[in-house]
Amino acid sequence: MKFKNLIQSWEATRTANIVLLATVCVMAILNGYLALNVTHIKVQRELIPPMLNKPVKVGYARADEEYYKSWGLYVAELVGNLTPGNASFVAEALGRLFSSSDAAQVHSKIMAQGHDLEQNGVVMFFKAERIVYEPSTGNVYVTGEQREVSPNGNSVSAETMTYQMHIEMDAGQPVLTRLETYTGPAHTVAWLAQNPPTPAKPASSASSGE
Repeated sequence: MKFKNLIQSWEATRTANIVLLATVCVMAILNGYLALNVTHIKVQRELIPPMLNKPVKVGYARADEEYYKSWGLYVAELVGNLTPGNASFVAEALGRLFSSSDAAQVHSKIMAQGHDLEQNGVVMFFKAERIVYEPSTGNVYVTGEQREVSPNGNSVSAETMTYQMHIEMDAGQPVLTRLETYTGPAHTVAWLAQNPPTPAKPASSASSGE
């Protein structure tokens, strides 16, 4: 047996094993780093929310304009088409969009409104005509015709109504933080600049006679 060849083969095998061991260690470290990044990375997803017929990009803290407008229309359609029969459904669906601290209050308000409609013998019908998303404020404005309709189908009242809401993204989910309704056009920043609120007149003090 040639001991020289044996020693050389042994050294080559030993060197190869050391290289392989180092390679495995490096790959294990890299795989661990990759797994950590994948676990914590904030991935954008493509979803199709209600009232929208095309995909939109949704991140953890923000989304496309069409996504906000879609949810705004969804909320306005829910609240604007309230009836005594669907009040419970509307209250539950709308409550899921609010934070847990506000959900109970929203639920009670919708149920009370449904009760009022039942007492008056009317239902609400809303037809959206314009949707605006304002990036500077994060507000969505849905404006359209709001009607109260009697059971026989006759309109009891009709007026232009705006549903204004603020929608935020929390861990990829929409959260409704504010919802208000008022008659007339949307009170956007541009509208408020052209229609500043009238300053309140100072209360006149009665002059004391001497």
